[in-house]
Amino acid sequence: MKKSAIILLSLVLLAIIFSVAACNPKTGEPVEPAERDLSVNIGEWKVTVVTSGGEKEFTSADAKKLDSYVTLEATTKNKAGELSTSKYTGVYLSDVLSYAGVTDFSSLTIEASDGFSAEYDKDLALKPDTILAWEKDGKPLEGDQPIQMVPASGTGNQFVKMTARIIVND
Repeated sequence: MKKSAIILLSLVLLAIIFSVAACNPKTGEPVEPAERDLSVNIGEWKVTVVTSGGEKEFTSADAKKLDSYVTLEATTKNKAGELSTSKYTGVYLSDVLSYAGVTDFSSLTIEASDGFSAEYDKDLALKPDTILAWEKDGKPLEGDQPIQMVPASGTGNQFVKMTARIIVND
């Protein structure tokens, strides 16, 4: 009788573990290839990459030249603690940095056009789930600066809307 109770308890624990693992949302994994012709959705925007050697602009026209568009899911938590998952389409931040000639850095400061900023360490900046997005849930982002930094494995305050500048810290 004792042996069957242990087996039953083990099965219940395994069922709980598998249930929790199945309900835990995966973030940052590409969910589908993005369309390669995004001329309708990509909009017109520019982001300035600031290095110790000067500034370089990365524009929507530059993004169209890259062959690395990606759509990924990211989950954020609002102030009330509610989770929200969205699909974002954009380009990898690592590709933006390469395009601007950035080869080495210690961290980045991501600035929004309204003055908000967030720090990214090198690991977060180079992760394959950190993108510069122009589309959310299949719709173009809106506003004067319709671009958003999306670090799917980052924290909510690292999602920088209206991204205007990427400051490279040596």
